Amino acid sequence: MHVVHNEIHVIAYNLIGGGDMMKELFRNNITGRQIHAFRMKQGLSRGDICHSMRTQGIYMSRFSLFLIEMQVAQIYDRELYTISRILHVSIDELFLRK
Repeated sequence: MHVVHNEIHVIAYNLIGGGDMMKELFRNNITGRQIHAFRMKQGLSRGDICHSMRTQGIYMSRFSLFLIEMQVAQIYDRELYTISRILHVSIDELFLRK
């Protein structure tokens, strides 16, 4: 299972690294980069975020969060709201492009 997870991780990373046109084609959210930036700034791991979400009744895997941060996966409004609360930022701040 660990090997499969790593292979999927590499495939997803290569997919979004396929040039500007490919990145635009597969960009499914505009908040992922900000989620990643705020998470890193606060020293939180993807596991920390996912654990906090589970305590609030929302299941998200670390890999799903990775795909959201890489803007490959869509994010539901309830997930976005919960992540903003965990990161102690407003939802508006997650939409700001820096």
